[in-house]
Amino acid sequence: MGDTVRAGEVLISGLIMSQLPEPELGQTGVSPSPEVQARLVRARGIVRARVWYEKVQEFSCRQVRELPTGQKMTAVLLHTPDRSFILKGPSRPPYKNYQQERQIFALPSWRNFTFPVELELVTYTEIQLWQQQLGYEEAVKIAANQALLELKARLPAGVSISGQKITPLSEPGAETARVRVWLEVEEDIDKVVPLNGTG
Repeated sequence: MGDTVRAGEVLISGLIMSQLPEPELGQTGVSPSPEVQARLVRARGIVRARVWYEKVQEFSCRQVRELPTGQKMTAVLLHTPDRSFILKGPSRPPYKNYQQERQIFALPSWRNFTFPVELELVTYTEIQLWQQQLGYEEAVKIAANQALLELKARLPAGVSISGQKITPLSEPGAETARVRVWLEVEEDIDKVVPLNGTG
C-alpha cells in the first residue's frame, strides 16, 4: 500500500512457485540444488491507485469578438470551364470586416447531358469587432476552468476526484495567461492478463 507502480507491472499473480523437498545426499556427499515447481491458479483482486492527470492551458488577456451588424449582401456568380460571370450583387466584399459563406449549385442535366456550368451564391455578412482587455487574474481563472473541464471529460467513468492543483506558469501582467492543472483521482488500474496454462 502506498507503493509507486508502472504500466505493465504485475501486481497480482496467478503463478505460484513451490520448492520440492530436497533429495537425499548422493555418493559425493553433496546435495543437489532443490527443484522449483510452478503452478498456475486463477487470481483475483482489486487494485486501486491514485492517478494524476495534467494539462497546460493558455488564455489571452486580450479578447476579440465578432458581432454581426445585421447587414448582408449576396452575389450570384456563373462559372464555366473558361471564365466566371457576376450575374448579380457586388464583385468584391462590400464591408471592411465580414464573414463569408459560399454555396455552389450544379445545373440539372437534360436528356443525359450535364451542363458544364455552376451557380455560386456568396453571402457577405458585416461584422463589428469588439475588443475586451481582461485582468491577468481573471484570464488565469478562465484558463484553469477550461483545463479542468477538458481533464474531467477525459476521466474514466466511476472515478472519484481526490484533489486538484493549479499553478500559473506565466508572470502577472503577461498578455497571455498560462497555467498547469493537475487532477488527482482514485481509480481501478487492474487489467487482466491471461497466463499460459490452465488454472
